Amino acid sequence: LAEGSFLLKWCKTNFKKPHERFFYVDANAMALKWRSPKKPESVTTIPVGDVQRIIPGEDTDFGRNKADKSHSIEIVATGRVLHVACRDEKEWRLWMKGLLLYHDMALGQLASEGASDFVSAQWHAVEKDADGKIDQRHLHGLLRKLNIQADGRYVEELFQTHDTENSGRLGFTEFREMLNELLVRPDVDYYFTVYKLPHEDFIDEQGYRRFLREVQKVTSEAEVEEELASFCSVDEAFRKPGPTVMVSSLGFDNLLCGEANSLMAPHRMKVHQDMSLPLCNYWVKSSHNTYLCGDQVVGKSAVGQYIDALLRGCRCVELDCWDGSDGEPSLFHGVGGYQLTSRIKFKDVIQACKDYGFQRSKFPIILSLEMHCSTKQRIRIAEILEEILQDQIYRCHPTSPQPSPEQLLCKFILKGKVPNERGEMVEEGDEEDLQ
Repeated sequence: LAEGSFLLKWCKTNFKKPHERFFYVDANAMALKWRSPKKPESVTTIPVGDVQRIIPGEDTDFGRNKADKSHSIEIVATGRVLHVACRDEKEWRLWMKGLLLYHDMALGQLASEGASDFVSAQWHAVEKDADGKIDQRHLHGLLRKLNIQADGRYVEELFQTHDTENSGRLGFTEFREMLNELLVRPDVDYYFTVYKLPHEDFIDEQGYRRFLREVQKVTSEAEVEEELASFCSVDEAFRKPGPTVMVSSLGFDNLLCGEANSLMAPHRMKVHQDMSLPLCNYWVKSSHNTYLCGDQVVGKSAVGQYIDALLRGCRCVELDCWDGSDGEPSLFHGVGGYQLTSRIKFKDVIQACKDYGFQRSKFPIILSLEMHCSTKQRIRIAEILEEILQDQIYRCHPTSPQPSPEQLLCKFILKGKVPNERGEMVEEGDEEDLQ
């Protein structure tokens, strides 16, 4: 991926023909990039940390309409979606598998990296002039990207303070010092000032021990020693040279923001609750009108919305089922039989649920079917569920006790709703409905 290759790239609109662009992974900037004859590098760069999901084209609404959908890839990032296609299956497998592996590796690195790595990544990602330096315009763009709210006057003063050569541009050394200053939080810096060495801008092991006891209220000596081990292994970029470990203010900030000092207790980061009780004892993360990308009246329906919901941990998704003109059931938002949004195929959604439903969690998925279909297409819905989900469908016996989440791992629970005479949706099997 670092060597790169030419891929077909589609425009935002589906109407223009795709054009060939050279794509590659920049390991230094931790980003996917492509070369464009007109657009600046800031536009043709997607940082790995911004990537939310990487999906085979045949599982997306966009790729499903393409003749070469089996060789396409959809990359969903913060605020943008990229569609590309490879020349053949071999190249597609290389990019698909490579991007997934690199994404996982890079996210792990981002989660554990020090600020020095972060600063280097920002330097590689920011747009620079021909001499490899940045000016105030580039700095404004970077601060906006990092969600740092700053007015023009402050940015100008900050820039001039670190522009030691008065050249109107910053090299890497000045850039690093400036960004390090921005990264230090005032509330954290207060405690650093209190516990640092009297005549040094560094905190030593004894000062950090006092901070743990007095501020963090760590009473266990074992926990103190564990925290001190993290202190002694802090990145050398944040330490004063010498045999004694002394950490700078930015290193102190890194320690407090690191995994060892997480607000969440480590054992609670995984499922630790009793999951052996009947399913009705638990709250279920649910999604309403899952298929919608936007407005309920003129919005767009998309299979990708189900993938996104399931990857975010939803365990109950809603499917509004209507008759399709070709005999295949569809999903859309409608009122009184009138279609208000675009359609997607029921079959495509069920396939997406099977492929992506248990990547984030193995606990069961409830498919809430809001049924507006004719009897014929209800039968087709049952056939599709049997064909795709097979033995993953939970089949209950009327006299069986309600199972627990542990007993339903990787299972689909089907919940049906049908309209009554007034057009209101009621769950099938409700006692009031049967009377």
